[in-house]
Order: sequence, then structure tokens, then C-alpha cells
Amino acid sequence: MHIILKDLLYVQCLCYLDDIVVFADSPEHLLEQLDTVFSRLRQFGFKAKPSKCIFFKSPIEFLGHLVSADGIEPQPAKLDAIRDWPTPHCL
Repeated sequence: MHIILKDLLYVQCLCYLDDIVVFADSPEHLLEQLDTVFSRLRQFGFKAKPSKCIFFKSPIEFLGHLVSADGIEPQPAKLDAIRDWPTPHCL
């Protein structure tokens, strides 16, 4: 994915292994970005499984974070797990 999308990474999309997150500042711009990414996938013979695709969702959970138009923040459940971690009582 990094080779196929190398000029689009961090400008139009993020990817980790086989997960691709496409972002934009408006729905119209997002459609253009999606067209670019899907064209690139098609060019290299890759396919996106429709049942695994989610469009126009905000916020999204990605690699332990919540990503939205407001920015990137940790998932509350992850913070709760750290906050509620029991205090060690022996070495």
C-alpha cells in the first residue's frame, strides 16, 4: 500500500497494512480523493471489498485513536484501561 499510494500518503490518505483512510475537508473533495485512491488501486490490480468499506463516517477509530475533523485523540476506552490499571502490590 505504501508503494502504491506513496504520493498520496498524509496528503489524501493514511494507510496501515491493508487499511486505507481517505480524508478531505468537504464531501465533494472526499469524492475526488476516493476516486483518486480507487483509480490507483484499480491500476495496480487491487480491489476493495464493499462489505469492509465505510464512507463519510466521523469520527473513526484507527490504530487506537479517534480521528475526526477536530483532530486525533486517544480512544476513551484505552484511557480508561490505563487509568484503572491496578496498583502493583509486590515486586
